[in-house]
Amino acid sequence: MEELRAATVWRNVAPHCTDDGRPARTLLPALHTTELAELLAAAALSTAVSPLCGPARWCGPVRASRVRPIVPEACGGVVAADSTLDGARASCSLARTAEALGVTVLNYAPLERVAYLDPPAAGADGRPPLLRAVVHDAVGAATAGVCTRSVINCAGSWADLVRQTFVDNAADVIPAAFERHYVNSYLVAPREAVRVPARADADASEAMQLPGGAAALQVCSTLYSFSASLVLPWADGCCLLGPSISPIALPAVMRDAWKKNDDYMRVAALRSQDGFAAQKARIVEILRTCGVAVDRPRILSCVSHVVPVMKDHHAVPWVGDVLRRGYHIAVSQPALPEGAPPLPFVHVYGGSTSLARTIAAEAVNGVLQRTGCLPATHRAHTAPCRTAQLRLVCPAAWRPSPSDVVTEVEALSRLQSLIADTYVEHLDDVIFRRTRVGYTSPAEALQLLPATAAMVAAARGWSDKRREAEVRTCKALLRDLAVH
Repeated sequence: MEELRAATVWRNVAPHCTDDGRPARTLLPALHTTELAELLAAAALSTAVSPLCGPARWCGPVRASRVRPIVPEACGGVVAADSTLDGARASCSLARTAEALGVTVLNYAPLERVAYLDPPAAGADGRPPLLRAVVHDAVGAATAGVCTRSVINCAGSWADLVRQTFVDNAADVIPAAFERHYVNSYLVAPREAVRVPARADADASEAMQLPGGAAALQVCSTLYSFSASLVLPWADGCCLLGPSISPIALPAVMRDAWKKNDDYMRVAALRSQDGFAAQKARIVEILRTCGVAVDRPRILSCVSHVVPVMKDHHAVPWVGDVLRRGYHIAVSQPALPEGAPPLPFVHVYGGSTSLARTIAAEAVNGVLQRTGCLPATHRAHTAPCRTAQLRLVCPAAWRPSPSDVVTEVEALSRLQSLIADTYVEHLDDVIFRRTRVGYTSPAEALQLLPATAAMVAAARGWSDKRREAEVRTCKALLRDLAVH
């Protein structure tokens, strides 16, 4: 097939070279001495820097005579002993921090729409109306409503899509910040499903046997603009194949569509299986042109993440903030009815795992100070969020194993250790935040409040007045925030 494509190109570009039957030759001048010096310098630098990234590893060139007997059809490439894949997702920075603080994260529950539960006007107590977020259970094919007073949108590349799920937010001054999107995908397959070299009589013993004990392979295909494709070791005897970087079109959500069809998001939402076939075909074809065969029926899954491209700074004024700081936190400013409080909708653009706690602190401050989530009288007395000071790694001493059987005495000791070793300043930190003690029902939590408050008061040295105040505050939070 490759020879046919090459003959077609030559026949269209230079037909006189193929009419006489002589093979067409191409001259590619190259400075091999410079290339060798570059490779040796890169190998020496990698060897010198390797102790900073873990155990020291020797890096050096591999002779072609060692590669050809094992990979006879490979025309070129870099054989790597190990490689790393950046698994940080900017869209998960705030969500990971929230989960580490004890927040329950709903997985496999795509958001369909956000709407007011009450008329968009402040209530008698000065609080903003409740919002109702409708989520779709992708596993059980059911919908559920979650009531809240504020929404922090940290959907990463999908921030624009989530931003427009709220009807009154679709007319925001900046309804969309991303110009286009690319999807970066890897395939997950068993190591035995990868054949190097690609021969019809190859068996499982020849799979992934690379020179020098290497466990990874990088190849480049001239048919795909020299796109590098990798075979990387993965967990559970599997390997990663890819990447495939290609443009992707996200569905456009318009305000008029909401009026016509309430299930528009369910119909127009991007599904993972839509791009799986295209990504699988592209990655497998790149590897095949380089002499690496993959057993397609044995491919397990596709790991993908969407990379957005932001619009010009004239269209998005705060794009420079993302480039300088790495993230931007925007508060929605749509046109609301007169007398209505500001919309408690905060959007996080950009970010990284290293900035997770800083982003979380600024996002919480944005909800409390720049929206109508709190009455104006309470806003002036609200202290800044100190999420950046929290320890997100729990001590191993009170982290039980899944196989352990926890008795009542051990559970009490673990709770005391949680209070002593973690950041606990209030009773609600123990009930449903830092320590992840949680509760199975609001009634159970209310029943356990006095005993839990006594333990926290004894550990922190609270007075009886402080303990009673903490119990009253926690009861109010349970009645206000619990979903019955």
